[in-house]
Amino acid sequence: MANDERASANNTGLPELLSHIDDMQNKAWRLEAVLEAINYLENEGQCENGRQSLSMIAQEMAQDIANGLDIQRLTEVRT
Repeated sequence: MANDERASANNTGLPELLSHIDDMQNKAWRLEAVLEAINYLENEGQCENGRQSLSMIAQEMAQDIANGLDIQRLTEVRT
């Protein structure tokens, strides 16, 4: 890619958008780990209070990811 093309890509907000998408992916990976912990605790029949707390955390994380991937939000990140 030529320097002019790189500068043009930077001016479009692409770096910010890619950074935002990377952040959302990292949050999704952390959510997966929380869900794995919930499943483990459920299978072991252990720590009911911990499972409930983790479930609330997982719901908050899922909502955060959904909000972060909302088309309106993505439009704001690009500008």
